[in-house]
Amino acid sequence: MSWLYTHVVREQDSRTPFFSEQSALNWMRSLSFEILREHGSDLRNQFVACRAAVRGQQKPAVSPLGLGAVFEPLFGAVTNTMSLTRLATDPAPFHRPATVVTWYYAVYNSVRAMFAAMGQPVGENHTAAMNAFASNLRTRLPHPFNMHAKHSDNENYKIILPSYPGVSSVNISGSFDPSAETAQGMLLEYLSGTARWYAGRTKNNLRDRRGVTSFRKRVDRELRDKWLAKDIAFLHCAFRYRTKANYRDAIYLTYGAREFYVARTFAEDLAAVARFIVLCAFAFCEWLVGTQELQNFAQDLDENIRGLNEARPTETFWRVIREDSAI
Repeated sequence: MSWLYTHVVREQDSRTPFFSEQSALNWMRSLSFEILREHGSDLRNQFVACRAAVRGQQKPAVSPLGLGAVFEPLFGAVTNTMSLTRLATDPAPFHRPATVVTWYYAVYNSVRAMFAAMGQPVGENHTAAMNAFASNLRTRLPHPFNMHAKHSDNENYKIILPSYPGVSSVNISGSFDPSAETAQGMLLEYLSGTARWYAGRTKNNLRDRRGVTSFRKRVDRELRDKWLAKDIAFLHCAFRYRTKANYRDAIYLTYGAREFYVARTFAEDLAAVARFIVLCAFAFCEWLVGTQELQNFAQDLDENIRGLNEARPTETFWRVIREDSAI
């Protein structure tokens, strides 16, 4: 057993390194697999699918917060995704914690842009964004971003992929079989684990702030149920994913001689998922702000992103919104 691993496990015997690494890799593999299977690998087709998804909803009777509030976070989502695309061409294991953080901010900024287009401020409040996403935005987005865990009773949640309500969970620490059944089952399992993770955080907060020592008493259980999140969704999973990569499980993405086969596609999977949610944000903002403003944004990216002359064609993925065939 290696030196650092020995000390980490000895001091924190609750660590489960195999499960932590395998589940992290499999969740991203499952997201990417489902996006490509459901919406295709061609970016124009993906953008068309995103537009169809958002335009199939009833348009909210709201006013955007302002073009700056909409497109500044979207700019951040674009540049973070460009960085991920470059990192995917050099997928060294020691990049992994940084790529997860970059991925998260591509996701989070895409969500902030969509909320701004809806006239709903969330600012830099991640908790507010997660809760608003779960209660409102998730229903407006395509599979797999519409996943949902609904609180039922005690610490239990009903876990569902709305586009595939009949699927069953699959062990996320097992081998990834490239099939819809496996990918969807692993998405369910990670969502279920995320619901348990947030329930655990709520209980720990009640212990620290309210002095609750156990949850055997009815009054303590009622307090727990009051504070438990009623809806858990994709953005909750993304925030947990970033937190684990930064802290508790960071070592296992980069440490040790053993390497999982699915790790070979990890950076590519991160980039693929980031591109798709940015395309969703493009479609969403176009729907609420207007095609002309989205085109103005795309033109501005062409004219003002620094170092664009050094970018590779795969990194300028956002140019798909300027192509006539995609409009």
